[in-house]
Amino acid sequence: MVTIKQNKFKSELLWSATRQGSFQRSKIYKNKNINESAKLEFRIFVKDYLYKKVFEKFFNSNISEKQLLKLISGLQLAVKLKYKTILLGGNLRFGNAQKIVNLYLKNMWIAGWIKTHLIFQLRIIQNKFQKIVPWTNMNRTEYLSIIFEAKNHMIKDGYKNLATWELNKYFESYIEQ
Repeated sequence: MVTIKQNKFKSELLWSATRQGSFQRSKIYKNKNINESAKLEFRIFVKDYLYKKVFEKFFNSNISEKQLLKLISGLQLAVKLKYKTILLGGNLRFGNAQKIVNLYLKNMWIAGWIKTHLIFQLRIIQNKFQKIVPWTNMNRTEYLSIIFEAKNHMIKDGYKNLATWELNKYFESYIEQ
């Protein structure tokens, strides 16, 4: 029997990998002089959001694209209401929010704790496309445009979901050379 503490620990592992990938060079904060305790409080808030809204809800299940977009918007709204004084532009940009949620979900998928993951995240995949936009700088329209283009490549390559397509492209590009 899996305990609540075991699930919390699983979520901590996911968060650790997500935090590292989401906050590096992401320009989330208003400036470099933001108080470290305010940053820590913000990160704990985001971690708790992911646990409650993502891990608990989607563990061992599927997530739809509509649910994914709702999670991203929900994170943006929850953060804006509470942390606008420390965030760049007074809010969490769509690109930052989608990267946080998508990395967390990708880590859940890789760990086998979610049945499907919808969206890829790696720069190597996007490099194959016409338009390169850093993930954290994307707005919703740019994000959906890249996803649309990726789905076309995925179908052309004979895959049924972006996560599996990305994983195989990653191995083709970096691991199996």
